Amino acid sequence: MKPLQVGLIGLLSLQWLAVQFPERLWGIHHLAFLPSTVSLGLTGVAAATLALSLHAESCAWIGRKLQAWPVGPRGTMVLLVASMGGLFTHYPVAHRLLGDSGLIAGWVASGVRADSLSVQVFSWLYAHWGIGRNGDTSAFFIAVTAILGCLYVLCSLVLARRCGTDAAGRIFAFLLMVSIAPLLLFFGYPEHYAPVITGLVLVAAAIVAWDGRHLSWLLLGWSAGLFTAVAHHLAAFCLPPLVLATLLHLRHAHRWSTRALIGLGLGLGAMGLALAGWVLHDRASLLLPFAAKAPYGVFGLGHLMDATNGLLLMAPLHPVVIGTAAAARRGMLRDPVVVALGLFTVAGALAMAAVNPVLGALDWDLMSMFSVPLAALTAVGAGRYLPPGLRLPGLLVMAGASLLHLAPWFLVNHDPTAAADMVEAMVRHDPHHDAERRMKLAVKFEDGGFDDAAVRQYIAALRSKEDDTDGAVLHARLVSLRNLGFLLYERGDIDSALDVFDRLGELLPEESASLTARSLLSWHAGEQRNAVRLVLARLLTDPLDVRAREAGQHFSRSAASDADRLLANLALSIAAGDTTSTARAIARLPPDVLGTSLTHDVRTWLALARSSRP
Repeated sequence: MKPLQVGLIGLLSLQWLAVQFPERLWGIHHLAFLPSTVSLGLTGVAAATLALSLHAESCAWIGRKLQAWPVGPRGTMVLLVASMGGLFTHYPVAHRLLGDSGLIAGWVASGVRADSLSVQVFSWLYAHWGIGRNGDTSAFFIAVTAILGCLYVLCSLVLARRCGTDAAGRIFAFLLMVSIAPLLLFFGYPEHYAPVITGLVLVAAAIVAWDGRHLSWLLLGWSAGLFTAVAHHLAAFCLPPLVLATLLHLRHAHRWSTRALIGLGLGLGAMGLALAGWVLHDRASLLLPFAAKAPYGVFGLGHLMDATNGLLLMAPLHPVVIGTAAAARRGMLRDPVVVALGLFTVAGALAMAAVNPVLGALDWDLMSMFSVPLAALTAVGAGRYLPPGLRLPGLLVMAGASLLHLAPWFLVNHDPTAAADMVEAMVRHDPHHDAERRMKLAVKFEDGGFDDAAVRQYIAALRSKEDDTDGAVLHARLVSLRNLGFLLYERGDIDSALDVFDRLGELLPEESASLTARSLLSWHAGEQRNAVRLVLARLLTDPLDVRAREAGQHFSRSAASDADRLLANLALSIAAGDTTSTARAIARLPPDVLGTSLTHDVRTWLALARSSRP
């Protein structure tokens, strides 16, 4: 039995072991979210591909069918690209829950936090070609990311054609590339990183097409690499392999001495280390990047477990393929493309190894960036250096592994409720999901209509490390407290909501963010005028506050006195920016209804609103 078949058996065993220990093997516990019959069926299909890979006559028959594939290269390209676009269209649920499409869409739509090239590019695209600007902004990001996913497929096709020496080798190389793309691009990867993933695959494809001779492809790789490094600083690990490829090209073209190349390489490496130190100096030391709130360090057992789970999640069999190709002793390690991609992979793995301790929390999407160069390195090894007799069996094994690995994600995300349950289960035992992350996940659940899950995540955020006084943690708890109160209130659980509002009022007695909550507390305590005044004060501060507007509309209909209803209408006029109605309401209100402070604030708002008119 060959190493790839053994690897698939190990993958099958790990999948079922992870069903029993999902909190430990979170990177490979996909079967835990499926009915047992479906899990057994997928396992059976994977076992069938394993059996086919061991049967020589079956492999020969499949090889003949692949050689006689009736669709030409262009038709195959269209089919594969359309398939990638269709995945984004039909399976967007986890993309919204695991990714940050809503968060980044808010940044783009509001024009804030455009502090990175990725967000700036998205902002420019949205300004010129945005779809549904008055509706679901997140749909725009799914569309853009789908386009980038199709570009990933195209780059994978180019790479596979360059490194495959026969049909089986090319298909094997392509499968190795795209088996990681769905997870990277829409099953958890935030849209903020989609341009980065595209840049990384462009760099990898350019290095393969360069092949030690073609300078134009190397220049294209440099363009993509510089864009990628600017888009996200951590992605600067794509530059060392380009430097190495440039040095190898110069040596081949101009016969530079080995000593000169080593000196130049050391100088560039020192510059890279200095740049990395400058980027990380305010977060961690250069050699051992520990953060004050990190649950472990670079060499801790917890970090090793997370790195292992990240590999299992993204590319469980790729290292086995590389090892098999290298062991064949066909000159793989002398190929300049393999050397450059090897440095690409190692640099990516080392850069990502520092992410957890520096951030102080698990960020598996950042950790997964290394899988793009790893996939490219594996594709070259499989297409060029795997013995011909192992390519077709290896292709069958990889097809079975990819089905076992990716099919659960597709099957679960076909049902929105199952997708929400899957996401909630993924973070249930995750020690890295602190108050801030649980609060953000709860907001995504609430936006998606999964109110029960949102309530559970808000409560979990409030209970997470209650003695932590970090500013970000305290802010996450306050947001969770406020959102939980309003969610309970809107669901009709008034008593529980008022208890939450009472806690929020104690924590933020004078803060504008708690005005609407304190207003509802006053309303249910029978202090209607004070309730309306608080809503008015909130809308003076933030006229776009939806919940304050809804409270004002309720007060304008339900207040017992005419003066209080008129005061609520005044608040709604201010929220709408209607200076005429505001002036009329002020004139009709008795002097004691507003109070001295609010009267001054309202008149100031009215004067400013009138002066700002053209």
